[in-house]
Amino acid sequence: MQTLQAIHQRRTAHRWRPAEISEQELQAILQAGHMAPCHKLTWPWRFHVAGPKTRQALFDLAAAPDAEGNAPSAERLEIMKAKLLAPAALIVLGQALADTDLRRKEDYAALSCAQQNMALAAWDMGWASKWSTTKLMHRDETYALFGIDPQVERIEGFFWIGKPATVPQPKRPAVDGLVTRHP
Repeated sequence: MQTLQAIHQRRTAHRWRPAEISEQELQAILQAGHMAPCHKLTWPWRFHVAGPKTRQALFDLAAAPDAEGNAPSAERLEIMKAKLLAPAALIVLGQALADTDLRRKEDYAALSCAQQNMALAAWDMGWASKWSTTKLMHRDETYALFGIDPQVERIEGFFWIGKPATVPQPKRPAVDGLVTRHP
């Protein structure tokens, strides 16, 4: 697949069909992320691949009653199960924390580039993906589950890879309405 073709065709998936990704495909996707541009060569991305036991632990954490004792509804549990357990792979995206706000912003931009590379590589191999934030990424238990020290690294999102149940076709505004040309 040509680069521009992948850019124009790639879509974010929200629902998944059963499928298994090979270790070789997963490694190629992670390597694509690692090839992202990176200001000052800080390599700030951290990729935490969640295996079946870890994904089940994430689901159990999400399904547990909150501090007030409120448990998710049966419908909400099914949605969480589909998000956490159905995709072929789940990667928690972390960012090493830099000493300055400017460097953290630059490193976040690099992480964003890394996930875009991963999304394009996955699409090229016939996989869809989704990068999303979730309440789980802010919980101490999630950090503990992945062995992440929040003083050293911040979880910036979950990255799912799978075979899409449907491929959304969002309506994009014309690029000309978003471009201003200056003399």
